[in-house]
Amino acid sequence: VFGVNFHMVSQPFLVMGTLGMSATSLGLVRNIHMGGMAAANAFPVGALIDKTDYRVVFAATTVGRFLLMGSIPLLFLAGHLPFTGLALIVAANSWFQNAMLIADGAARRSFLGKDEALNKDAAATLSKWDSVGGFLMPIAAGIAVGALVTALGPAGYAAAYAVYAAM
Repeated sequence: VFGVNFHMVSQPFLVMGTLGMSATSLGLVRNIHMGGMAAANAFPVGALIDKTDYRVVFAATTVGRFLLMGSIPLLFLAGHLPFTGLALIVAANSWFQNAMLIADGAARRSFLGKDEALNKDAAATLSKWDSVGGFLMPIAAGIAVGALVTALGPAGYAAAYAVYAAM
């Protein structure tokens, strides 16, 4: 949740301020991400996970997301991050993210077993922590991104993606 919030806080500033694009372009990048997730949901990722080891899928998609998101600050610092490049990275990330989330669900089912009461308790506990994280992490990420920008100038918005990739 913390890493995702680095992305959520930084993306508008990266698109509009640092890359010099319009608010329309910002909306387009957000829509590319959501459209990518919708398209990825149309594919039977669960069948892939059922035929392979969910841990391998989870690890591979996590590494894929790390490389994709980590390429944003590297391309930016090298002066080679055009808007189209950012849009392609965001679109590809949607596919990796979707598969990772489904593999994560398979992992939970695997280690929790079939005990219905345990699964309900675990789901309730995870939901509570997710809610707390969803409330506190945007605040913490906003402060942290502000510190990055204070230290690095506009490059701090791209550097925030390195934090996102690491998380």
